[in-house]
Amino acid sequence: MDNVLVINDYSKTSLAVFDYTISLFKGEKVKVSLFDISNSLNNEAKTFISNKKSLFDRKYELDAEADLLLELGKIIDKKLIDIIILTTKFNSQESDKFIGEKVSKIITSGFGIPILLVPHNYNYSFIEKITFLTDFKKSFNSPELREFIKIALIYKSTIEVLNLAEGNSFSEEQENNKKDLEAYFEDMEINYISSDEKNSNLFSIKKDIDGLDSQMIVFVNHQRVFFNALTENNGIYNRDFYSKVPILILPSIHGNLT
Repeated sequence: MDNVLVINDYSKTSLAVFDYTISLFKGEKVKVSLFDISNSLNNEAKTFISNKKSLFDRKYELDAEADLLLELGKIIDKKLIDIIILTTKFNSQESDKFIGEKVSKIITSGFGIPILLVPHNYNYSFIEKITFLTDFKKSFNSPELREFIKIALIYKSTIEVLNLAEGNSFSEEQENNKKDLEAYFEDMEINYISSDEKNSNLFSIKKDIDGLDSQMIVFVNHQRVFFNALTENNGIYNRDFYSKVPILILPSIHGNLT
């Protein structure tokens, strides 16, 4: 049974994320917990808790003086959380950013568990297709792909692999990594598409993502792959990058490889 943690500030966007989570795992054996970081409950929040309390296992609250990451780490250790689900930003004033400041801190905190980001105004949609972004330069393993595989199996999703590798040919290592990936999804349909730009920078990735018709995007957060093009230039935190569908960020079990 999976333990799912939804981080919530009771904004309209966060409330929608909770509903998305319930729909995503409907019929599955999961325990959904809430982490309330609002520091106060308005009438809308009280109504939400009253109406939805039968759907979540328990609720945690962030004290006004407490450190968000420290308290989140304690919850993860205590509950053995398998996946965190949250909105892309809590502060509505961060309209020029795809990912807000608090969310970016959670992503880069190094908790070592998958994080699913749900964009503003996104409504649940059956996951017919999942797009996996990779350049095949790093090997894959079962622990880091676990939540990806689980969601794909629930929905019997088609796996669309967006190849971000530069050049027109693979090295022997890339070929081996490709075969390993296929083994994890041997009972599913896998299609391969390539980046037009063949360059894992922010603008080529943005162009590729804009043209996708999948219901979820997934990548492993290795140290030296395309995600650095987003984070090093602060791209994912500003208006230069946007995803219209949820993004599942998988931790690299290998650690910081060079």
